[in-house]
Amino acid sequence: MADFFACWAARATTLALLADAQRDAVANAATELAAAICIQRIFRGQRVRASISRMRTAEILIARVFRGHLGRHKAQKARRRRRHLEKQARFHHLARLIQTRYRGYYSRQHVHNFATRKTYLRELEAKGNALRATVQKRLDEQRALELVRVEEESRDELVKITQNLHHLVGTTVTPGVYSSPFAQARPTAFGVPVETHIRTNTLNLLSTVPKKLLTKQQLKPQPPAVRTSIQASSKYNIDRVYDERDKRYQKAMNFTQDKFVPVVHPAKTYSYDKSINNGISYLDPRKHPFCERSANKSPIKPKPPRKEVVRLPPAVQSPPSTPSFHKPRKTKSKTSLVE
Repeated sequence: MADFFACWAARATTLALLADAQRDAVANAATELAAAICIQRIFRGQRVRASISRMRTAEILIARVFRGHLGRHKAQKARRRRRHLEKQARFHHLARLIQTRYRGYYSRQHVHNFATRKTYLRELEAKGNALRATVQKRLDEQRALELVRVEEESRDELVKITQNLHHLVGTTVTPGVYSSPFAQARPTAFGVPVETHIRTNTLNLLSTVPKKLLTKQQLKPQPPAVRTSIQASSKYNIDRVYDERDKRYQKAMNFTQDKFVPVVHPAKTYSYDKSINNGISYLDPRKHPFCERSANKSPIKPKPPRKEVVRLPPAVQSPPSTPSFHKPRKTKSKTSLVE
């Protein structure tokens, strides 16, 4: 109560102080307002900056965490993809090995069978040996025929040479060119002395020379022709007949050993196979053990190959000559050509 009375007693002073304070407040209102605004501005800026810093820190943290999570996710995805690719490559390699083994087994079992190939190679070897034997046999035959031909040509050449040597053979008293007493042995050809060849071949050559015929001037005159009519004093075409006889005579005189060539029929004499491969069966591709994919698309069956035989003329046509070891034949007279 005492305090209230004291305040009531000093109320005038208090009111004066209040009025002064109001006047001071009114006087300093603008300054205080500016100070308050500055304080609020600074406080709000600090609070906003703190909020921004806090939000930035949170954003950096969130971004760091998210980027780490995203990187770990990408790394895990790449790791899974790499494991998948490695697994695929391993499976591909294993599958290729399995396919290689199986294809090799299937090829050896069904396509390229070793037993079938071995049988085919054995048959091919047998055919090759048979062909080689045939070729060797034919070569031996050709060599034998060549030796015979060379011997025949040598004998024919010896006959021609001995017929044209013009050397005198030796006698009991006088020795010849090929029977010299100073030589250790007489020269021989085919196991026969050369003088024997000269003597025999010369006699054979002389036996083949035709006898000398009479010319047209040496012939006896023909008897008078029979008159067929009053107008004709001789037969018709009698001059032509005489001319033909004269031509036949001249032709007979020109027959010599060099111009006479016998008639040879090579088609009836010589014959041999067309090739050395004749007689070997043709291997059809459809029957080939390594070509089973092919098939005969033609409805017509193929005809078997025809075996052709080619006949060739003889290699050498030697002129006719009588053998050196045979007796000379007697030739008939040619006087019958001219009557």
